[in-house]
Amino acid sequence: MMKAVNEDGNLKAEEDSDRQRPSPRCTGIMERLATHLARQLARHADAIGLGATRPWLVGFSHGPDSTVLLTLLARQARTKPLPPIVAVHVDHGLRQESASEARTAERFCRSLHIPCRVVRVVCNGETTARRERYAAFSTIAAEMGARAVLLGHHKDDQVETVLMRIIRGTGPLGLAGIPALRALGEARVFRPLLQVPRRAIEAARRALAVPAIEDPTNSDPSQTLRNRVRHELLPRLREQDPDDERVLALARAARRLRAAVDGELAGIDYAREPGVVRLPLSALATLSPWAGETLLARALQDLDRAVPPSRHLARLLALRDARVQARVEARHSWFAVRERDAVTLRSQTPPRGLAEGLADEDAHA
Repeated sequence: MMKAVNEDGNLKAEEDSDRQRPSPRCTGIMERLATHLARQLARHADAIGLGATRPWLVGFSHGPDSTVLLTLLARQARTKPLPPIVAVHVDHGLRQESASEARTAERFCRSLHIPCRVVRVVCNGETTARRERYAAFSTIAAEMGARAVLLGHHKDDQVETVLMRIIRGTGPLGLAGIPALRALGEARVFRPLLQVPRRAIEAARRALAVPAIEDPTNSDPSQTLRNRVRHELLPRLREQDPDDERVLALARAARRLRAAVDGELAGIDYAREPGVVRLPLSALATLSPWAGETLLARALQDLDRAVPPSRHLARLLALRDARVQARVEARHSWFAVRERDAVTLRSQTPPRGLAEGLADEDAHA
């Protein structure tokens, strides 16, 4: 259900259906979701520090997904020994209402007796918003010694991400989609609801009778590729595959390939210094195309550069068989040169961003 926000930040319902008693079906879904969350936390207990004293951060936009996640965590913390929980709300400043929404998020957290950190960042679009959001999570996690950053991404986000990557021409490894668990500095990003469909989260929200803020731009297909996938492409695909099983099967196959690539890359090291990464040809020459492209993507990340689509990585990998002094360049971002015994990548002056012809593959996740 859509929510509006008054100038002073109070939530105002366009309808009063939230005041009605939730249906038994919604209550049953909420209970199953709470059980699923508890199992996911237990399954990854060692990685996320379950039962430890180092805090957990929860990315909290106050949208339906993060609101349900934070509420269920607060409920479980009353009866189970969870780490201290701190909500982090990032105000991207992309909409006029963002400041009042941040105040609303703080008030909601107070109602759960959970501290809330509000971080205001400067962004000029979805790509920089995502980068600044994760930078904020990383900074606060380091300041607080947090063991994990929990995010509310769900199954529909996963399906949309895989479809977006197909459209953008990602390589096979990119089709693995959003990882449930990954490193963020010394902490771990954990997405415990990644197997849960959006409709179940919305049903749980109704059962919990908690308000949430809906970003109106999310319903406009003209705003982002993700919106077009969500509102135009995905409904048509679901006419043939209602449970998204074909897309999810593709992601599972890509994750198996990723595991094999990680095995290939185990133990491979390379020289790094500010603005320069040097990859030895002795390592590049033995790698499969997928492993070689992954190594190059990691090298670009070490340079704080955007990772390009697979077709650009393939051109870069071809330097291992090229003549000495052959060169591949992403203008205003980085360039790579084939040397006698290495491929050397160097960053160029401007800060990390999308170079001409390159694309960020995961602006939402």
